Amino acid sequence: MLSNFLQETKKMKMDRFLSKTALAVLLTMSATLSNAMMPGSPDAIKGGKDIIDRDGKYAKTPTIELCVNYHKLTSEKDRKEHLKELEYRAQLSYKDMEMLGKNKVVPGMTMCGMYMNVGTPSAQQTRRLRPMVFKTVHVYDDVYAVTQSGMCVETYERKEGQLPPKLAAEKPLVAPSPTLKYPPLSELYKQSAIY
Repeated sequence: MLSNFLQETKKMKMDRFLSKTALAVLLTMSATLSNAMMPGSPDAIKGGKDIIDRDGKYAKTPTIELCVNYHKLTSEKDRKEHLKELEYRAQLSYKDMEMLGKNKVVPGMTMCGMYMNVGTPSAQQTRRLRPMVFKTVHVYDDVYAVTQSGMCVETYERKEGQLPPKLAAEKPLVAPSPTLKYPPLSELYKQSAIY
């Protein structure tokens, strides 16, 4: 019985030792990795300056200008340079790359990819849905493209005699709040003897 107790105690000590050792190793690794790219570290500052202060033909060109101009370009060399810069800036989705050169707009494209594929729209109307969320209807010759916060969310075939999609959706009917069916707390306090 005493030997069982000693074996169990020894096993518990070993388990505690292993867990403490593993914890120490993990803490050391996390401290090392977190110090590697601290926001104020020289490596982090150097990396940020490489992105902002870089040279190149299109390094200082605004992103939207690159997107709009891509559709007008005829030289394959210029198109590749524009595309390389836009990829460097991470502005294109996989749908943009898939549809590139097909002159079509599909949901899942970014606004940049839409401008690259079909150019600028003949008209567009924007509405703010809530802070920092905008919905825009872009009018092209054959399609209405609806973008929300920079992404194409819907496309509608443009037909004569049909109106474009609404920017403001109708508010759906909703059940009243279950918390509002009771009287306000102030009335309950007035009814109680404590108040």
